Amino acid sequence: MQQRLNAGLDFCRIAACFMVILLHIASAGAMQLDDNWMSSNIYNSLVRSCVPLFLMLSGALLLDRTEGAITFYQKRFVRILPPLLFWSVFYALWRTTLGTGYGSMWQAAVAMLHGPVYYHLWYL
Repeated sequence: MQQRLNAGLDFCRIAACFMVILLHIASAGAMQLDDNWMSSNIYNSLVRSCVPLFLMLSGALLLDRTEGAITFYQKRFVRILPPLLFWSVFYALWRTTLGTGYGSMWQAAVAMLHGPVYYHLWYL
């Protein structure tokens, strides 16, 4: 299957990547309540559109797909589940080792069933 290149979508993806970096840079200044707080907050707000932009790009790239829903989810499940399990176990062990964890691996396993083990895994 050959994919067509779309320069507009590629530009949006590059812009969104830079906006994610800028968002992380801006968040440090927005948390401090000093004289620069307002400018950091405005800067932070301007680049916050990066996450919705990535979601819209994903939707735009999926528009031309002709596969069924079952095939669509099977392919993504097989691709996403191994990294999700690996990183969930990694962070459960990490948190347990640091003493900020779940107390036991059983509690960590139960926590994995309820949602992401660590906050930044929400997107998986």
